[in-house]
Amino acid sequence: MVKQKGNSSIGVFQRIDSSTILFTSEKKEYRMECPMLYCCIAIDYLSQLERSGVREVGAFVEDLRSIASAFGGTIANRKNPLVLGYPLTGSFDGLQVVEALRRSVASTARHKAFLRGVVISAHQAEAAEEALAFNTMIRYRDSAAFACVLSTEAKSALSAYFAFGDTDGSWIEPEFAHVLADANAGRLFERPRLAETMARAIAKAERDGPRLVHLEAGHRARSTGALTAAAGLTQDRFLVLSGIKTRPLPFSPLLETIAAARDSTTSQDTVQAGSTRSGYTETGESSPDITATVQSDYAAESAFDFVLASSFAEGAPDSVSRGCASYIGRWLDGFGDRGGVVVCDAPERFSAEALSLIADRLSSGRGTERYLSLSDDTVPEAWTGSWAARVPVELAGADDWPSSVEAALGSTTGAIRETLKTRFSAISGESGSSGTAQALKLLPTEAALYLYGIHLSDQVLSEAEFSEYMLGFGLKPEGEALIRSVLARVGLIAPYDSHGPLEPLDAPAIIKIIGQSVAAEMERGFSEFLKRLYRSGRIRPSLGFLHRVGEQPDEERIVYECLFEDVLRPDNPRVVDPGFLSASSACVYRFWSALMAADRPSSEAAAAAAEERVAGPRSLAVKALVRAELAYATGDADRASKGSREALLALGRGAPPKLEARSQRMMGLASLALGKHTEAADYLTNAQEMAETAGDEYERMMAAYAKALVEFLVGALGRAVKAAACAAESASRLFRIDMALGIEALRGRIDLELGAYDEAARRFSLLAEQATRYGIHQATQRASIWRSRALAYAGEFDTAASDLEAEASDDEARVFRGELDILRGRPRDARIWLDAPADPLVRPFGPPDSFEWSSLFSEIEGRSIGFDSADAPLAELRTALALFAQGLDERNPDCAVELHALTRAERASRINPGMGTYSFFCYLLEERLSEPPVDKQTVLSRAFKILQQRAGRIEDRAQRALYMEKNAWNKRLLEAARTHKFI
Repeated sequence: MVKQKGNSSIGVFQRIDSSTILFTSEKKEYRMECPMLYCCIAIDYLSQLERSGVREVGAFVEDLRSIASAFGGTIANRKNPLVLGYPLTGSFDGLQVVEALRRSVASTARHKAFLRGVVISAHQAEAAEEALAFNTMIRYRDSAAFACVLSTEAKSALSAYFAFGDTDGSWIEPEFAHVLADANAGRLFERPRLAETMARAIAKAERDGPRLVHLEAGHRARSTGALTAAAGLTQDRFLVLSGIKTRPLPFSPLLETIAAARDSTTSQDTVQAGSTRSGYTETGESSPDITATVQSDYAAESAFDFVLASSFAEGAPDSVSRGCASYIGRWLDGFGDRGGVVVCDAPERFSAEALSLIADRLSSGRGTERYLSLSDDTVPEAWTGSWAARVPVELAGADDWPSSVEAALGSTTGAIRETLKTRFSAISGESGSSGTAQALKLLPTEAALYLYGIHLSDQVLSEAEFSEYMLGFGLKPEGEALIRSVLARVGLIAPYDSHGPLEPLDAPAIIKIIGQSVAAEMERGFSEFLKRLYRSGRIRPSLGFLHRVGEQPDEERIVYECLFEDVLRPDNPRVVDPGFLSASSACVYRFWSALMAADRPSSEAAAAAAEERVAGPRSLAVKALVRAELAYATGDADRASKGSREALLALGRGAPPKLEARSQRMMGLASLALGKHTEAADYLTNAQEMAETAGDEYERMMAAYAKALVEFLVGALGRAVKAAACAAESASRLFRIDMALGIEALRGRIDLELGAYDEAARRFSLLAEQATRYGIHQATQRASIWRSRALAYAGEFDTAASDLEAEASDDEARVFRGELDILRGRPRDARIWLDAPADPLVRPFGPPDSFEWSSLFSEIEGRSIGFDSADAPLAELRTALALFAQGLDERNPDCAVELHALTRAERASRINPGMGTYSFFCYLLEERLSEPPVDKQTVLSRAFKILQQRAGRIEDRAQRALYMEKNAWNKRLLEAARTHKFI
């Protein structure tokens, strides 16, 4: 146990009540009685009542109670004497007790005019009764009406804070309060010349002057908080960006500063949090229009929050970064409309993203906000242009430094003055020594503890989060304010800005003062606090976060969430050296990284390594899941199902939710691939519910999307829309543009099924725009091709034909071009476009989390129809259209026979959305033949039965009517059914 100035080691003791603490060591707990410092205040009530009544006494007592509450003290129920108990077991308790006593005495002085007599005594004891006895003894011993006395035990407990010497025990101020005298490093930051120049520059800019004014402030100490206040900039008109406080995040410091400004604003004038737009389509059902939502800059707030919570992630996916930039741009637009000024201190230290974003706004003329740049040197090169003006250091920063130093030193003398002068010179780069250790020796040890906490959390925690971290060590807000004030006075933290330390800072010197063991305890406490932020969602999982907090056997959930977060990024996974991971975790990381990169050889090699090296309580489940996902990627549905089932059985209780939800989802995908649709829907529902319970938006999104595919394939279009909407919610929260567009592509397919061709064309058009905006070029091409198909069904043949011919090298485009000629009644022309590829395609290596943008038929129908082959659904459509076109052109009965055989495939007939249409093609062809080879009534009956079955699965009547009467082929099928008296 480390003893330090009367305080116990950090994080070891936890107070249970006023006299009991919990001591934890090596996972064992011990309860022990411990003494506290009691402050007893006895008031002469009888004389008081004769003098002024009870109200003044009540105000005095309430003031004492509030002081005790502010510093973590306990308050006894008795009124006289009033007993306040303060623990002395925490790291910051000593200083807080001293300040509480000082304020109690000061309160007595303020109320003295209304009081007859008050005796304050402080005594360290195991029970309040001992302190009361000491207070009674003081009252009988001293005849003075007012007295403030510390017992011998109290003086011993607080000896680190006072120089009692041979005094009689009466109250005196803490020693450090006298040491610093009137010295205050804050005076170093009062730069009147620079502030005056800033005010003039802003005034000039507002009169149609340059949009950016760069002030060369020189190397002297400066505080943007002090300068903006001196320049008269109000809180709602300026945004201070400090390069000194830049965090390792994209768009820092813009990101954190805007977040703080946004969170402190009660009315969102510029950005509506969580704003989304809904599309109301011909389907008669309100549902999220994801493409429209993504198109709105407001929706990019989720991207902004994603980046904000990405501490330790070392960057963000490209699409998320674009969304974040979009949000920041819109926020700055609104800020400029209010006459805002962006003050940039040390812009050369801004992140590349922040520098680029501001440069783009300046060069393009977007927005009306003004910029004021402060730097030791010249303006960043990216910000130079006709919009910028420069004020040299001779004009902007020519403040009288020697006089500032003398004013900051105040009336201090001797060694203390020299110590402070060394530190003040270090702040401005005029001293080779940091002066950290010497300055800290003037202060209580709690100041060193607090400063080391700042050092640990620098560039990671916000000011509010840091206060929360310190609260875990027992430091109350009032105590923190006291420590901050003394640290600011000696020049160790900035007096006006955030909680970051002032450079230069000598961290080894701080550790030497507080002790290596205490520093290690604070480090462990910081790691635990980071985990708490992680569990509350304020830090996103990442390999960097796992590296920071370390792998622990009892933290399986953190390990797997961090491993999967990096490999499941929407863009290519970052190249990370997993050397810091355990051998087991490194295998997991390597396998899923290779799988997501669709690298089959590397995936197979990593899977083989996982069989040997993956260890731990979930090793059997992880190995089985590896086998399942590899089998699924290669098209082996049976092995995928077997592996998924083994994983589910091996997980056991308390398994990480990520593994549970993923195993359930894999079981659902394998069942879908095997054509077991009811079973697939059940497993996917389980996966979705597990992910929702665990707060795993990614697995929820993927499970809901897969469930939407199942419902679409079986014809339950209403349920497919609902499942897609659920997936879209999670995609929006994660700002997964790739999945949002994939979900929207499915919605476009549903619109086509329902015959809402104009809506489908609009949806695919917006999808193509957003895919282009976010650089998902395969999605752009696919959306354009499917838009053309929708236009063809809507009757806009010329436009559709031109667009499809421009994509003639694409298989789907060629099939749709042939389909268009069939719709126009030109079967001979259609045959040219419906030729099959010369060489059969090889099934691509397709991980379960990938999206097949090369063909929506492969992505949707291919999840179940011809799962083990390449492009089977598209090939089936091509075959059906080619046979129909050839039969119409040549009046060939063999084509009708082949079409009929195509529709008799038992597995395909149950789940292929186009199978009823293929049967109808056969009927239409036989209508043109003089001697039909197959009974027309039978063929039509089969097509009508399939239509009825699929329509029956649509719960909404309006949607069902659309499906049967708006879909071009279904409408004609109904007419034929009426002709043949089927209806």
